[in-house]
Formats: sequence, C-alpha cells, structure tokens
Amino acid sequence: MKIQTFSIVAGTRACNARCPFCISRMTPEAGLGRTPGPVNWRNFRKGALFAARAGVTTAMITGKGEPTLFPERITEYLEALDEFQFPFLELQTNGIALDESRETYAVHLKDWYHLGLSTIALSIVHYQAEKNRQVYLPYRERYIDLPDL
Repeated sequence: MKIQTFSIVAGTRACNARCPFCISRMTPEAGLGRTPGPVNWRNFRKGALFAARAGVTTAMITGKGEPTLFPERITEYLEALDEFQFPFLELQTNGIALDESRETYAVHLKDWYHLGLSTIALSIVHYQAEKNRQVYLPYRERYIDLPDL
C-alpha cells in the first residue's frame, strides 16, 4: 500500500511559539496574516478530490503558524474532508494551546475525533522538557507537560 499525504496548510502566520527555525519567519507572508482569512473552498475541494483519486491515504492539517489557535477552522477542514473519506486525518501542532487550555480543547478534541481525526503529531526537538522550552517557549519559565498531554 502506498502512503501519501495531502497537506492542508491552515492560512495564518499566528503562532504561540518562538522557534528559531520557524518556516513562517523564513518565507514571505504570501498574503497570510495573523488571523485566518477566507478559505477558497472550491480549490480546497479540487485538491482533496485530486488527492483522493490518486490514492492518498492521509490528509494532514498543518500550518505556516499554529493551527490550533483557530480550532473552529480545524473543525471546518475536517467537516469538508469527510466527503473524500481519507483513511487517516492528521493534525500537526506544537501542543501548547492543547496543554494550556485543556478544558476548552477537550470539547474540540472530542468533536475532531468524531469528525475522523486519527492522529495528532506533536512537534518537539528533544525528549527533555527544558530543551523544548529553550526552543519553543524561551520567554517562559516552563514548557508544557508533554507526557501528560
């Protein structure tokens, strides 16, 4: 079985981390601001249809910023992806918002699960919390609780 990924790049540059290797800071804005703009649903569906017909098995929601800062947009993407029946739906995140607003995100996570989200990939640079803090949250005293999350 071929495993291929269809990436949905959430349209925002907003982020709650300060990674020195951040792709968002290395590339032009390309019309992306700090809040989500309108989605071209026509082109989104064309891309998803093309990917589905090509046998893509995974649709991955990622961003040029942090996608979880706009949970309603993630919900919209998952709802729109339903018609294409990708076996795996993945979300890439730094996990900061999920950890810091657990009560709020518990509702979203439950909804996303029911909409087919199968994987949450957490971005890390090291297994030690302090090394992650130095990269992602150098302006804070502590890093998120990854094992608990």
